[in-house]
Amino acid sequence: MENSTTTNVIGGVGKTLLTGDMAAEYMGLCKRTLERWRVTGQGPRFVKVGRKCLYRPSDLESWMTSRTYASTAEVKHARKRAA
Repeated sequence: MENSTTTNVIGGVGKTLLTGDMAAEYMGLCKRTLERWRVTGQGPRFVKVGRKCLYRPSDLESWMTSRTYASTAEVKHARKRAA
């Protein structure tokens, strides 16, 4: 039986990695959206372990923080700068 959380011990320090399902739920997204963002490079950083794509909670937080705005006008300006 497989756990829904994969724990990876590196250098004696335990690090929790989230599955795609767990990461999507954490972010309030559909799993397919997260998968599509992985393909296009739009989503948060992930760790590839064998065939699995896993996520560090800190990477999810960083990615969401980098997309925090005070108004919709800020979003429009950010998109223009990125283009």
